[in-house]
Amino acid sequence: MSAKQHVSRRPLLSSAAGTAAGVIGFPYVIHSSVLGNEGTVSPSERLTMGCIGIGSQGGHNMRQFLGENDCRIVAIWDVDENHPRDAVDTVNKKYGNSD
Repeated sequence: MSAKQHVSRRPLLSSAAGTAAGVIGFPYVIHSSVLGNEGTVSPSERLTMGCIGIGSQGGHNMRQFLGENDCRIVAIWDVDENHPRDAVDTVNKKYGNSD
């Protein structure tokens, strides 16, 4: 741009405002799968579950939910003391936890 060219302030500010709005709005308009984050789910979009009664049918349901990316099992309880031990081992193995 030569020194004699004049740039008006109004078009410059308008262009800058449009660019800023595009940059700020980009994450809200573009889905995360487009950006390569298809397998990840943010914590605010994840269902947190507790499993109560994890015998045969409840254990099956728990294992089904373990396969969902948008679900996280955080608590387990059953009146039979053996059921929670097995279920906790299954959940810890899935998430790589020891707690």
